[in-house]
Amino acid sequence: MNMMMKIALPEEILMDILSRLPVKSLMRCKCSCKDLIRVITSPYFVKLHLKVSLNNPRILFTATSNEHFTFKTTLDYEVCSAVSNYNFSLIGKFKLVGSCNGLVCLSDYKTVVVLCNPVTKESIEVPFDLVEPLPAADYIRQFDLGFGHDPLTNTYKVIRIDITFSASDLGDCKVYLYTLGSNNYKEWKKLPTPGRLSKANYEENVPFVNGALHWYKLLDKCRFDDKAQSLDNYIIAFDVGSEKFQEIPAVSSELVKDRFYCLGVLQGQLSENAFNSSKELVDVWLMKDYGVKESWSRLRTIIPPSSCSFEPLVLKKDGGILLKLHSKDKDHKGCLYACDTISDRINEYVHGVVDWTNVYVFVESLVSIASTSGGGQQPLQDLMEEGNNTSLNKAV
Repeated sequence: MNMMMKIALPEEILMDILSRLPVKSLMRCKCSCKDLIRVITSPYFVKLHLKVSLNNPRILFTATSNEHFTFKTTLDYEVCSAVSNYNFSLIGKFKLVGSCNGLVCLSDYKTVVVLCNPVTKESIEVPFDLVEPLPAADYIRQFDLGFGHDPLTNTYKVIRIDITFSASDLGDCKVYLYTLGSNNYKEWKKLPTPGRLSKANYEENVPFVNGALHWYKLLDKCRFDDKAQSLDNYIIAFDVGSEKFQEIPAVSSELVKDRFYCLGVLQGQLSENAFNSSKELVDVWLMKDYGVKESWSRLRTIIPPSSCSFEPLVLKKDGGILLKLHSKDKDHKGCLYACDTISDRINEYVHGVVDWTNVYVFVESLVSIASTSGGGQQPLQDLMEEGNNTSLNKAV
């Protein structure tokens, strides 16, 4: 009998099934029928899909040039296979500032910040303002940026650090904050300054952990000399919700001459890498209990390639660590490597991926910039694709 029986799925079961799909597949589903559009665009489903995605982060490959920043593809790092191809480009020479819940913050670190969702291809531009003139001709201005999310108010915020200095003056530091969805979308609010801040390595993003962004604090005396073999070591955290700075204990309370430190995020915990230049080893530490100094635990000691630093990205189920290398050597710069669980040496992890220049941890989501910002300030490009009209029901 040529008859199709249609069995309706309960909406909660349908949502559970759909929440496990990549965003691009969901965007195709949106074209199939009105009921699916209603389900997929509901605030509850967006949160449900994000919750599932947060437990399955991906590796995002990007490419940069003098004219474009391109989101290339995502990788399931456990099985080393591509998940989604984006090929979404923004015009401009941008660097990735950070990513939260599928939203990405980019900037040219000169005049503008761009917030976008590379999967849904929504974006807005936020120009810098309140940029004060340099105090003298020999001074240099350096911008640093961080991107975070306040879950209590569901707002996304960009913090901007303006540092001016010269060869003879450690300079001044000013802090500004932009909130996505504020009444004046171009407004940068000036905040009290906790002192001079540093990431230690400007190739890295400002770590966002436990609702806070993290830097090292540079003291007035921040250079070693013959008398000073060590300096005090502080971590300053900016709570995105309360918009206040606080001090967090580092692994070591002292900076030592032959050691170089940098902060990161690994498995949702604050990490600190201690590079021992004399022994050419790197200790990777994790803060198991946020804010508690005694909870710092050494995860691994790694032997990196010569003249390379690295940023731990993810911890695999087999205990291996995926790393992003920072090196002046073009053969290593931005590459994805894995730390061997037995020898603690690192080897190239991905082969055959072409035309990419950097890697990041990324979570796909349906989070909308338009709804988050109260209506986008720039026309948004819809990713919805042509599709055949099909029923919401299952045919058997």
